[in-house]
Amino acid sequence: MPKKGMQHYFKYIFFAFFIFILVLAFMIIRPFLSSIIAGLFLAYLFFPVYKRVRTVITRPNLSAAFMTVCVSLIIIVPIAFIVQAIIVEVVSVYNQLNLQAIMVWFSDYFSLELQNVLLSLSKQALALIASLFSSFVLSLPQKVVNSCYTADNVCRFP
Repeated sequence: MPKKGMQHYFKYIFFAFFIFILVLAFMIIRPFLSSIIAGLFLAYLFFPVYKRVRTVITRPNLSAAFMTVCVSLIIIVPIAFIVQAIIVEVVSVYNQLNLQAIMVWFSDYFSLELQNVLLSLSKQALALIASLFSSFVLSLPQKVVNSCYTADNVCRFP
């Protein structure tokens, strides 16, 4: 049997090890946390609808599949319209930003060297904005699929 002092240290070592394991578990779960929270929210929101569908469709797998398709459509269709509207607006703003008009404005106020620098910076800024926007739009389907998958898994959990 260990000494009384060793038992005292064992409690602290066990507590430190437990905290270490919790931190590692959080680091593993952290990338999926937003999907888990979205799935929990969707499950809470659509569970009453699922119960009504379950009374009409008695087979549990079929009713779960039906609800998954319905929730996916409820999420994807508005996002598609929003993304399309954003794309139209971005193209409109880009067309209105006539670089030649900006260059004329630059020529009135700045020297030729500074005009070239400012024109280069404005082109780089537009390219950066386009890149950020396209990466955001391309990441939307993955986020929607992750949320739907998480919602489906939460709904199946008894």
